[in-house]
Amino acid sequence: RLAAVASLITVSDFSPKMLVTAKENLKGCSNADFRFLDMEKEAGGRGEYDIVTAISVLHHIAGLETAVKNMKDFLAPGGKIIIVEHLHTRNPIKLLEFYLAALYRLGPLACARFFWGVVSGKSLIAAHLKGETRMTLEDFRGRYAGLFPGAAVRVRFGIFAFLEWTGPGHGG
Repeated sequence: RLAAVASLITVSDFSPKMLVTAKENLKGCSNADFRFLDMEKEAGGRGEYDIVTAISVLHHIAGLETAVKNMKDFLAPGGKIIIVEHLHTRNPIKLLEFYLAALYRLGPLACARFFWGVVSGKSLIAAHLKGETRMTLEDFRGRYAGLFPGAAVRVRFGIFAFLEWTGPGHGG
């Protein structure tokens, strides 16, 4: 979706296999650049990105403060950092909200396949979720509060926490 509205997107990952998958998924997008990146070690960002995102990744990083500093270094003045993480919940209302959003976005057949894959434990998502950190909304807020002062945090689709932080502008 971003590639359709941006002049250039840079897709980065620490996993060469995930970069290959991203290239396959974006093979029709001439405005996509792909880079291997270790967020815990990459330094010297040049302030070149209007938006920096980390989707379901920062909870895997031991050197969180270094990774966040590096993300901020890549951010252009006044740019935004957006972090998305899966929230652990057993709240049936939140789960229903997620599956209704999936039904609306994916359609009945794809949603049923997705749901069955998760419930049966036979999908890649199910396997991934088994090893995921069990982070609550309070955990999420606490983890990032000091790193992104004043950031907006909201829950979307019942089970995802979204953090949006705007960096200082020119001279800020």
